[in-house]
Amino acid sequence: MQQYTSVERVLSALTLETADYATKAAIGDEITAATDTAIQIMQFAFDGDTAVVYLDGPGDTMLYLPAPGAQDVASVVENGVLLDPALYHVEARLGRYLMRLDTNGIPSYWTGNPRGIAVTFTPNSHPPAVERIVLAETVRGWNARQAGYPELVGVQGSSARPARNDFSEESVKGLERIAGRYNIRDTIAV
Repeated sequence: MQQYTSVERVLSALTLETADYATKAAIGDEITAATDTAIQIMQFAFDGDTAVVYLDGPGDTMLYLPAPGAQDVASVVENGVLLDPALYHVEARLGRYLMRLDTNGIPSYWTGNPRGIAVTFTPNSHPPAVERIVLAETVRGWNARQAGYPELVGVQGSSARPARNDFSEESVKGLERIAGRYNIRDTIAV
C-alpha cells in the first residue's frame, strides 16, 4: 500500500476539530485512493523496493530502465558477468538510463542478447510535485465526502461500486507532465 503523502500532512491542510483513530484511518484510506489514482494516471509507481529487472540488450550504448528510473543502481549483470560500476554510467538527474562504458570510459555497446542484462536498482522516490497533487486531491476528496457526496455509486447490491471523484484537470495534467519526464520509453516510436 503506497501513499504519496501522510495523514499528518492532510490533517494540517484540513480544519478538523478532532482527529480520532477512525478519522485518521478514513483519511489514510482517502490518501491510498488518491495515490492509486495518481499511479493509474502516470502508469507507473514511485517509491518501490529494490527490484531486479531483466532487460533485452539493445545493442546500443544506452539501456533504458523502467519508469520511474533508478535512485540507486546496486548491480548490473551482462551475459552472466557482474559489471564493475566503472563500466556503466547512471543518468545523474533522474536515473532513467545506463550508458555502457569500456575500460577507458568511452561509450560502448550493451549486449544484443534478449534478457541479457539484469539490473538491481532502487526506484526513484516520488518528487514533491506528486506529493502536492496527492495532498490536494486527498483534501478535495475528503471535503467532498464531508459535503455529502456518496461513497458508493450505482444500485446497491447490483452495480454498486466505490465512488472516486475524478482528479481535477490541472492535477491530471501535472501528473502527465511528471510521467513524461520520468518515462522516456513513451517517446520511442513503434
